[in-house]
Amino acid sequence: ASCPSWGVPADEQVRIALSKVYRYNMIIVIEKLRDPSYVKAVEEFFGVDGLLERGKPFCERDSHRANLMFPLEVEDETREGLRRLN
Repeated sequence: ASCPSWGVPADEQVRIALSKVYRYNMIIVIEKLRDPSYVKAVEEFFGVDGLLERGKPFCERDSHRANLMFPLEVEDETREGLRRLN
């Protein structure tokens, strides 16, 4: 597939998109996508509309299932180390 208006091949589109995304250090909190103001801020940051029109993020159900199967267990030593770093 290619960009119909410009004839840009899909692999070139991916390369361009990744080069733009890699310029940013951004973590998008999946749970916050329930907040319309958060969604709007992300859309404005990247200059896009309709972030959630396609539905929920694809990994949400799988990640919730994995979290139930393998709950995070943080040892006190690890927690203390993270506390010191913060």
